[in-house]
Amino acid sequence: SDASRVVLTTGRIGMRYSQMLFPEHTVVMVGSRIDEGINASKGETIICGLPGLILKWAVPGILIATGFNTVQELIETDRNSQLIDNAVDDAVEKSEGARIVLVDRSGAVIRDSGGVL
Repeated sequence: SDASRVVLTTGRIGMRYSQMLFPEHTVVMVGSRIDEGINASKGETIICGLPGLILKWAVPGILIATGFNTVQELIETDRNSQLIDNAVDDAVEKSEGARIVLVDRSGAVIRDSGGVL
């Protein structure tokens, strides 16, 4: 595997789907330490996993004034929410251009900033 093509993921579910979606990449579990993962990875970086940690990392206050307790609730209620789109844009910016892929627990892709999946 080529360590310059890295997928950072936040947990076991994200790890499983990252390996399926990106078999040519090295998958690294970073948990909530997304910043460290980005700093350590050189070259093409993808951040892939369940939305909770990824979106809260990008926009810590994402749930303020939404009435939702979790990102999961927000997505289950409105999968097409503009809040999610905006947070993905923020994640791309914060990660200095990483591709952001959000999946649900069944592996369905919720968002792909690369527009491919």
